[in-house]
Amino acid sequence: MQGILYANITALELRGALDGGEYSFPKVVAGSHLSLKLRLSQDLEGEPADVRRTVHAIKASLGRADARPLGGGFQLKLGDAAESAGVNVTVPLAYNCTAAQLESAINGLSGVPDLRPCKVQFAEGSFEIRFADDSAPVEIVCVDNDLWPVSFVNASAVAFDEGFTHELRLVQSPVAQTVEFGLIVPDPPEVIRLQAGGENTGVTFNEIQKLTIPVEFRGAFQLSRGFRRTAPIGLPTDGDEVLEKIEALADVDGVFSVTEEQGSLLIEFGGSMAGEEQELLAVTVFDPPPGDLLINLDTDKAEMYRLMRGVDRNGEVKVPLEITLTLEDEQFPDVLRSVVFRSEVTFVPRVNAEAQNVTPSLEWNQPPAKRRYIPFSPDQILIGQRNYRAPFGDGVATGYTFNHDLDTSELHVTVRQNVEGGERIPDDEYTLTYDNDNSVTVSFVAAPAVNALVVLITTADFPATFQAHNHAIGEVDGLDLILAELGSRLTELETLVPSGSLTASPKQELPVAQWVLPDILELFPVPRSYELPGSATNGLADLIKADLPRIGGLLPAVHDAASEALSLPLATAPSDSLEGKVFQNTSGAVVQLPGGLGRRAVALRANEYCACVSEAPNRLSWYRVAKAVGSETSWYPTDFDRELFMLSVNDKQLRYKKTLQVGFALELAIFASNTRAHYVVVIEWGKYADDLVPESAAKTFTANFSTNVLTSVAHGLGNGTPLRLASSTALPAGLGAGNRYYVINAAADTFQVSLTLGGAAVDFADAGTGVHQAFAVTGLNLASITWQTAAPILQQRVILTSVPCTHVFGCRIKRELLGGVDTLSSVRILYGGEEGGASAPDSANFALRARLIRFDTENSEADPRGLVGIAGLKRVVGAEESGGAGTAQII
Repeated sequence: MQGILYANITALELRGALDGGEYSFPKVVAGSHLSLKLRLSQDLEGEPADVRRTVHAIKASLGRADARPLGGGFQLKLGDAAESAGVNVTVPLAYNCTAAQLESAINGLSGVPDLRPCKVQFAEGSFEIRFADDSAPVEIVCVDNDLWPVSFVNASAVAFDEGFTHELRLVQSPVAQTVEFGLIVPDPPEVIRLQAGGENTGVTFNEIQKLTIPVEFRGAFQLSRGFRRTAPIGLPTDGDEVLEKIEALADVDGVFSVTEEQGSLLIEFGGSMAGEEQELLAVTVFDPPPGDLLINLDTDKAEMYRLMRGVDRNGEVKVPLEITLTLEDEQFPDVLRSVVFRSEVTFVPRVNAEAQNVTPSLEWNQPPAKRRYIPFSPDQILIGQRNYRAPFGDGVATGYTFNHDLDTSELHVTVRQNVEGGERIPDDEYTLTYDNDNSVTVSFVAAPAVNALVVLITTADFPATFQAHNHAIGEVDGLDLILAELGSRLTELETLVPSGSLTASPKQELPVAQWVLPDILELFPVPRSYELPGSATNGLADLIKADLPRIGGLLPAVHDAASEALSLPLATAPSDSLEGKVFQNTSGAVVQLPGGLGRRAVALRANEYCACVSEAPNRLSWYRVAKAVGSETSWYPTDFDRELFMLSVNDKQLRYKKTLQVGFALELAIFASNTRAHYVVVIEWGKYADDLVPESAAKTFTANFSTNVLTSVAHGLGNGTPLRLASSTALPAGLGAGNRYYVINAAADTFQVSLTLGGAAVDFADAGTGVHQAFAVTGLNLASITWQTAAPILQQRVILTSVPCTHVFGCRIKRELLGGVDTLSSVRILYGGEEGGASAPDSANFALRARLIRFDTENSEADPRGLVGIAGLKRVVGAEESGGAGTAQII
C-alpha cells in the first residue's frame, strides 16, 4: 500500500487531503508493504495549511496495543548469577499462568533464599511480586521465551512503602516497527513535445508542447525559454494563469494558446512563432517545500501471519497504527516536542501465497530516492564493497559482539593481530556467530589482551550506492565561459530596462475592502477670504491665472545643527542673528506665532520649534518648523506639510493570499513664483499601540494542557476580561507574553483564555515552567500610532515648476503564509514602475498614510514668493485615467 497523508499537528489526525477529514485506511492484505508519505499541516485561523517543521525523529508501530500473548510459555531468572535450573531459573510457565503458579515457581528456587517467600498478585493484566527482602530492586530476566504471537516479558521495579515491588507484564510485540524515515520530493512539472512545428506541402502546423503537473507536486515553478523566465506559477493553477505568465516568453508578434487537459496543459506556439520547431520550455522548481516524510512498514513477517490466525467472523484483523513525530519547537529551536497520531488498519488474509523475492532491483539511471530537484547522472552511482573495522580485546572478556550495521549476513570476517604486519588469526582459533544482519559475535577460549586484535568485516556482495555530490564551476567544461557571456549580456540588458521590475499584470479579483481617496484642489498661502474657483475634478491647468489671488510668501527650510531657546516676547525686527536659525519653545506655555506673508497665525506648543524670515524691511515673520527624520540637521516649514490620506487596515480584511493595492496621482505646480520649490512624497505605515496600564494585581495560575484550563483560586475574573500573561521562566507552549487574551468559561477557581473576545479557547501544548501570572489590563483603546518615518514604503522627491505635472504613485502590500510564518511584503509603485524591497508592516493590523513633506525653496532666493498648487488624488494622464488612481482596495 502506498499513499500520501496529511499529519495535522493541531487536530492530531492523519488526513487524506489538506482540508479533508480523518483518513480511513483501506483493507490491507497481510504481508503487504506499507509505504506512507506524510505532509505536515496545522489549522491556522480555522483553515488547514501546509507547515514546515524540522523533524528530528520518527517512530511508527503497527500492532495491538498492550495485548497479552495467546499461547506458548516462558522462564524467568532471578538475580545476576549465572543461569541454573531450579536454583535461580524457574520451571516453564504457561502464557496464562496464575499468580499462584508464578508464586510457587519463584518460592521453589533454592538459590534465592533472601527473596523467599514471595507474594504474587494478578491485577489489570500484570503480576505484582513482593519479595521477602524488598529493600533493593531484583534483576528479573526472561531466559526462555516461546510466547506467541511474539511477545515481550517486561519486568520493572517500583519504589513502594520504603521498599520495592516488582511488576511483570506480558505484552505482544508490534507486528511491524520502524524508526527510519526519508525525505522524498515528488516529481516536478515536466514539458514534452507532442508536435514539432513545421511545414509540409504548403500546410503549416504549429509546435505543441505538453506541460504536465504531477498530482503530488506542491510549491511553485517557473517556465523559461532561452534567457527569459515567467513569474512564479503557484498551485493550484489553470490554463488562463499559465497563458498570462508565458506571454512574457513569446517572440515579437508571437502568440501562445493554452488548452486544458486532464492533469496537463497543451501549449501551442502561434503568431510569428508558427510553423517552426521550438526549443522545449524548461521547468525550474521555485522555492520548493521540503520533501514528504517517507515511512516504510513491512508486514511480511511471522508476527503478522500468527496474528492472522485470530481473524474475526468477517475474516479480518484490526490493528492499531501509531506514529510518533519528534518536532523542533517553532519558537525554541533547542526544544523538541513529540506529537502522536493513532489510527487503525484492517488486515485480511492473503489468497496468493508466493515465494519471497530477495533480489534487489536497481534503476541505474536514477538515484534510489529523489531528495532534491538537482539533475544527476549514472556516474554518480558507486559500486563497491562496504566494510567495518574495529580493534578489540580487554584482557578479561572472551566474547565480543560487533554491530556492523551492514544490513546483510553475506559477509567475509577476518581477525588479525593489531600491529603493523600483524598475522591473520586462523579460523579454528575462534568461534564466529552471525547474530543477525547487523551483528556478529567473535568468541575465543582465552581472553585477548587489550586491543591486541582487530576485526575486518566486509560484504560479500557489491551493492550500488548513490553518491550525491557537487562540482566547482571550473570542473564543468565551458561553464565559466557561459556564465561570463551571460553576465555581459545581463549588464547590457540592465542598461536598457527602465526603472522598476517587469512583471505580468495581476489577475483581477473582486475586492473585499475598498477606499475612495479624497479629492484635493488647493492653493496656498492665500488670504482667509479667498475661495478657489471650480471643483476638485478640475486640474491646475484649468485655473485662470488672472483670477488667482495675490501671491504669498514661500517659507524656506532652515539648516541648523542645533536649536536655541526661544526668547520672549518675539522679536519683530529683522536681524542676522535670528534668521537662518532654529528656536525651541522652552517656556512651557503655548506661544502664538503671528500670521504674515499671506499665512494665518500658528500656535507653537511647548517644546516645538520655529524659525523666522524677513517679510519687509522692518518686519520679521515667524513660522513653525520640524524635522522629517530625527537625526537630520534640516528643519522644514510645517505650514506646507499636507497629509493626502490615511487608511486603517485590519487582519480580517487583509487575510492570507490577499493584497492591498493603493494608487493615486498628484498634479503639482507653483504659480507666479520667483523660485522653484520641492516636495517629498512619502507613503508610510504605522502600528497601533494600546495602553495596558493600569493593571490589576497579579493572579498566580497553573496550566492543564490536556484541558487547556488555567487554575487560579478565587481569581475573580469575569468573562471578557482582557489579560496579559507572564511567567518567571516559560509560559505553556502556545501562550505568548506579548499577546492580549480574553477570559472565557470563567468559574470560581478556573478559566480559559481566547485571542478574541468571546472566541475559542487557546490550545497550549504543555504546562510551562516557573511561576505563571495573569494581569487584568485595560480594554481596547487607541493610545497612539507609531509611524515608520525613518523607513517609509515610498519616498520620492518632486520639483515644482510653473507647468503643472501629474505624478503617479502607489504601493502593494501582500499577506502570505511562508514556511508557516505570517509574512507581509511591500512593493512601491513610482510612475508605473514597480520596485521591491520596500518597508512592510509587521502585522496585518496597521495604518497607512501618504504625505507631502520637506517643502523647500531655492537657496538663491532670499525672499521666495508664489502660490503652491496641489490637485488629486485621481488625475488623468493623457486621455486615460492613471490606472487605479484615487482608490485603495484589498483583493
